[in-house]
Amino acid sequence: MVSDKFRQQLRKEAEKWQKEGLIDSSLFQQLAQRYQFHTLEAESQSRFVLILLALGSILLGLGVITLVAANWQGWSRPMRATLLITIFALVNIAGFFGWRSRKGQWQRLGKALLVLGSLMLGANLALMSQMFHQTGAVYELYLVWGGGVLLMAYGLQFTWLAMIAIILLGIGYWSGLPGFLNFSPRGELSWVLQYMPLLATFFLIPLAKLCQSRWVLFWGVIAAVSSFQVMITQELSAVFDYSPILAAGLIASGITLPPLLLWASNLEGKNSTINFNQVTRRLSIFYLLSVCYLFSFYYVWVDFSPVRNNYGEVNFPVILSQVFAGIALTVYCWWRLGQTENAPWRLKFTSTLVGVISLVMGGIAGWSLVAVDGSDYAFTPTILYNVILFGGAIALIRQGLNEGTRLSFWSGTIVLTLQILSRMLEYQTGLVLKAVVLLLCGFAIVIAGLWFERYLHRVN
Repeated sequence: MVSDKFRQQLRKEAEKWQKEGLIDSSLFQQLAQRYQFHTLEAESQSRFVLILLALGSILLGLGVITLVAANWQGWSRPMRATLLITIFALVNIAGFFGWRSRKGQWQRLGKALLVLGSLMLGANLALMSQMFHQTGAVYELYLVWGGGVLLMAYGLQFTWLAMIAIILLGIGYWSGLPGFLNFSPRGELSWVLQYMPLLATFFLIPLAKLCQSRWVLFWGVIAAVSSFQVMITQELSAVFDYSPILAAGLIASGITLPPLLLWASNLEGKNSTINFNQVTRRLSIFYLLSVCYLFSFYYVWVDFSPVRNNYGEVNFPVILSQVFAGIALTVYCWWRLGQTENAPWRLKFTSTLVGVISLVMGGIAGWSLVAVDGSDYAFTPTILYNVILFGGAIALIRQGLNEGTRLSFWSGTIVLTLQILSRMLEYQTGLVLKAVVLLLCGFAIVIAGLWFERYLHRVN
């Protein structure tokens, strides 16, 4: 849909072109008919009226809220509950019909009312719990609130509601997490914290396909991966006390499953307007490079052992169910990835390379958890991860040169430069050497950038 700002600018330019003789009157009329120049004044007036209506509605709403607050204590509990439900229903019904309207101004007003209704849901939950003396942890309020908004987002397939739901669920998860990490989950919804990786994978990520939104996909992936890593970190110590081999498999799964699943997942449909596969594969590469960069530091492996806890009990149903579910989903996605019509099952070279690197990275981390003890063998995983990081940077630079894409080329250049600077700053080096390395990196980036832009210009 063409924006009104573009249409206004196009009308001004078209009028100037007609005066200068660049276009004739017939071409101007065709542009005016195609982009509806005659409706700009009416839409501007209706937008002004809409702003006045919105301002008046806000003032009326504030007046109603003030009146309700003045008589809140004097009303009975059923009357207060009925009033809250009625206002919530009216706002959402008006927002729904405005959102369904084909007129732009009423559609925008409907979206605003739907967002207001999602915010009113939390206020209603808080007031209802206060009226009926229902106590609980604060994170439970945010989880229930986020779950309600998530249902609204699924029903309407509305990106704004999806983002609000992710934010609310994130607030609820991270606010309830400190007590959960101390092995003292409180409240009836503590199971949501434990199974958040599984819930985020199966409820937040598919929502991006319904809403056709990259942002919903991005934050849904962040929610699933971060909660999965938190679960691994929380259970690793107890599992290590029970079986070091099982703990090695656990940390290997935590490193391997996210990039494999992101690379092989296919969220695109017949009516999809966004290349979701490109987004998920970029996130997979970003995850691999981030893990490699983190584990390329020597001090990470000097004392690579789980943090001890005071309980040492393993919650096997929580951890094993989600790890096995992740493994099963990953195997299924990779099986679908290798399927081709009228041809035997096979993988492309890039997919095979990503899969092998992911498995190798997980295997190195799992082996290091068991084998590395102190600083005697700490150099081995450090060198291996540095080699993988260097190879990944070179692969990105090569891909940028072959395909002529700036993102791949500059990503590889930045990763390579960051690796050199990190190694130089990590180990004991003199100031003169540091200055020389900084100068060389700066000159290299400038020269590489100028050469790459000239290369793109020559290729194009």
